Amino acid sequence: MLQSQLQSIVEKFAVSATVSTIRPLGSGLINDTYLVVTEEKDQPDYVLQRINHEVFPDVDTVSYTHLRAHETTLHL
Repeated sequence: MLQSQLQSIVEKFAVSATVSTIRPLGSGLINDTYLVVTEEKDQPDYVLQRINHEVFPDVDTVSYTHLRAHETTLHL
């Protein structure tokens, strides 16, 4: 994916810092994963992941399941 496309996608999220670089993270076989590095040291970096629609055709269910798993983990 082109840097300009990745930057455009990141801009759709509430990233509160200046993005310095976006680079591939790992070498997954199913999804594409990127590390979004920010310039400010007091701001977090982010992970951006593209879900493979051929493997996971129902993205809404995947997102919901991920959210529920995260909420459950918070209560353990």
